[in-house]
Amino acid sequence: MKKRLLLNIDISILLALVGLISIGILFIYSSGVSSTGVVFSNQFIKQIIWAIIGLFLLISITLIRYDYLKSLSVYVFILFFLLVLLTLLIGRTINGARAWVGVGQLGIQPSEFLKIAFIMILANHMEGRQGQLQSANGLIKPILLLIAAMGAVLLQPDLGTAIVFLPVFLAMLYFGGAKLRYLNFILLFSILTLLFSVLPSWENRIVQSRIPLVDIFRNKEIIIGSIVFISITIIIGLTGYFLLKKKMLFYWLVYSAFLLLAAYLSSFLVRFVLKEYQIMRLIVFIDPYVDRLGSGWNIIQSVIAIGSGGLYGKGLLNGPQSHLQYLPEQSTDFIFSILSEEWGFIGGISVFLLYSIILFRGLRIARQARDAFGGYLTVGILTMLLSHFLINIGMTMGIMPVTGIPLLFISYGGSNLLSAMIGIGLILNVGLNRYRY
Repeated sequence: MKKRLLLNIDISILLALVGLISIGILFIYSSGVSSTGVVFSNQFIKQIIWAIIGLFLLISITLIRYDYLKSLSVYVFILFFLLVLLTLLIGRTINGARAWVGVGQLGIQPSEFLKIAFIMILANHMEGRQGQLQSANGLIKPILLLIAAMGAVLLQPDLGTAIVFLPVFLAMLYFGGAKLRYLNFILLFSILTLLFSVLPSWENRIVQSRIPLVDIFRNKEIIIGSIVFISITIIIGLTGYFLLKKKMLFYWLVYSAFLLLAAYLSSFLVRFVLKEYQIMRLIVFIDPYVDRLGSGWNIIQSVIAIGSGGLYGKGLLNGPQSHLQYLPEQSTDFIFSILSEEWGFIGGISVFLLYSIILFRGLRIARQARDAFGGYLTVGILTMLLSHFLINIGMTMGIMPVTGIPLLFISYGGSNLLSAMIGIGLILNVGLNRYRY
């Protein structure tokens, strides 16, 4: 029976996966070679070991009993949620985030696995609740799961990893039939919260002159007055909604005012949790030259590297930006910059195509899934992969803020590679089990 099922495994996804991992190992090696040809890093060897371990996990996950995935989802989420909280007490601090736990050279980043666990538990919760997801009450539990997962990761603080939970959440709910006005509320809330969070620093760093509007974020009297004013607006809107005939007018008044108030209050919490360097990463997205030798350095060097690659690139091991060590984090967050410098536009398109194969074949599996759980699970994992891809490549090109998100399968790192390969294993599992009755 298992042999017959294995014949139905999606070979296209596996080949694309092997291609991406091979490219990753190649450029991790390239990032560890100096301009004089000296190999000063063994990261590529570690990546090969993690890839082998990941392949074993992928096969194991693909062959596990499908029904066990649903029954284990709650326990898996609790395990990695607690591990993320544990990092706040005994975790290692790397690049400003206390996100790793382990002994000696062995360690994991639990937040990477929490993303998979979050997708599993949300898919389990959503199954059979399509009708409930169309009401605001039906979204309470999913939102609480989102707040718990994102909140735990933000406390590390790891803004990049926390951001990934949001598109995953929205995509799964949209696939589950949730109303767009509720999803738009969550999306607009997130955008406004980030915008309000960076406004004070934006005034100081970029405008460098007083903007009266920004007083609503620093003057206590104006802050209190703003909260009271918006709260009164909500009360008036609710009163009109329940007592008068023009309900939709008052509905949208309450909708807009509550959105504004929620984002406004949350921005104070975000500024309290995030470090100054993380706020600066958002600031330099607007203008990297405001801190060109500090927070803006990575973006500037990355754009130079990608632009200098041209159509065919400078050739493997011939990229000056990488081998002269101008580009920090070149084996992790900015590995696409090295790839584009040495392989050019053709190399970048190759990565796009390999990712596209995984995404389109994965969507086919989601549509053919045997049950709702399998469909939600696949959509969630695909959205996670796509989010990493778009955000990472966007930040290397200077069109998205630097958030420290790796390019899955290609960037150096054991936890992100293993969690991504587990995700692929889950997708293949859903694909195989569409033939089981």
